[in-house]
Amino acid sequence: MKKLAIVLFFISLINNAKAISISEIMYDPAGSDTGREWVEIFNDTSGDIDFTSWKFNEAGTNHGITAYSVDKIIRAGSYGVIADNPAKFLIDNPGYTGVLYDSSFSLSNSGELIVLKDNSLIAIDSINYSASIGGNDDGSTLSFINSSWTRGMATPGVVNTEELIATSTVSTTTSSLVISPVLSVALPDIFLLIPEKINAIAGADKVFSVKAVNSTRKEIDGLEYVWSFGDGGTKTGKNVSYHYSYPGVYNVVVEASGIGYFERNRLKAIVTAPQISIIESNVGVAGLYIDLKNNSQTEVDISDWILDINSEFYTIPKNTILSANSITKISGNSLGVSTSTINSIQNGFINTKLFYPDHSFVLNFNATTSVVIPEDKKETQKATTTIIRPITAVSATKNDYTKISVKPKQLETKSEIATTTQITKEYEKKDRKIVVWIKDVFNSWFK
Repeated sequence: MKKLAIVLFFISLINNAKAISISEIMYDPAGSDTGREWVEIFNDTSGDIDFTSWKFNEAGTNHGITAYSVDKIIRAGSYGVIADNPAKFLIDNPGYTGVLYDSSFSLSNSGELIVLKDNSLIAIDSINYSASIGGNDDGSTLSFINSSWTRGMATPGVVNTEELIATSTVSTTTSSLVISPVLSVALPDIFLLIPEKINAIAGADKVFSVKAVNSTRKEIDGLEYVWSFGDGGTKTGKNVSYHYSYPGVYNVVVEASGIGYFERNRLKAIVTAPQISIIESNVGVAGLYIDLKNNSQTEVDISDWILDINSEFYTIPKNTILSANSITKISGNSLGVSTSTINSIQNGFINTKLFYPDHSFVLNFNATTSVVIPEDKKETQKATTTIIRPITAVSATKNDYTKISVKPKQLETKSEIATTTQITKEYEKKDRKIVVWIKDVFNSWFK
């Protein structure tokens, strides 16, 4: 039984020798090779395979294979790519959406032996390629087509295609068979231009834009765009506005489709909680100013956010960006703040609120306290009470003492407060002297 099992095992290896195979090699891309080499593998079995436990052997070294794409399993009948630098691979092949693995290798431009090994380090497929076959420094690849290696187009993730294929046609005049080389038919080229990443604030709208172009950078019109924002939300359109409810890092995918066109690209949305505070609201020599501080380590775009200054609303212009960890002074004169608002501020009454473009509340600032107060914890401020004693202390009685309520800002400086305290103490000393004098007079009458 043991011998039979061994025989069956080797028969299985023979029957499936090409069930998992190396199918395309980009060993000498046009221009610089650094980080731009890759190898395509094909799973022709009936099961799904995770290749992260396998090895890619090159130059006699077993290189590890790690997942770069979210999906790390190559489905039955599907292709995957092992890249020396996945990020550069996606730049060269922006339309690729299949399984992508990361490894570390440098393929020889003249040719060498490469081997794909399973998790038991058994060689499953190998090729000792040569530059004489093709695929050298012109953007073409070595492609396995019709059971042989030949010069082909770079087609990672799909069926390999030769750059030139022979097609038979019959001449109507001579009825003889003519073989003519014809360029292979390729899908229309399309590239979706979007940033690699985008910063956004949780709760605030962010604009996402895409542009579809061909290889000559000419824009392609008439396409439909579908966005998936990674948090369950979707929208359609070339330019869309979207806001995230919670901080996090999200994969944003956009698909473009039209007659003869289909492409997909993605970016990362880095969403942070709002870390903005109002440091000061006041009137200076040039009019009203409001100091906004961005406490985060990244720039914050506050385009179309709204300032409520004493119940009058002002929209912050587009492309207003707060630098990271810094204070930006917003000019009331530039915003067009009304004269009545400035007058009310000069009289000591100022309240400033900041809202998102959709009028959702961000924060509140009361200039009389110089403290940022969350909306849900805001309390009515209480005026302080100061006892002012009369100047003519000799004729004073208890009923002559008055209580006057003043706002916290009425005593602006430490020197003013110190002076008031000093005056109060002087009058208290005089009061004690009067009491002593009255006692002396009373005692002299009854001696």
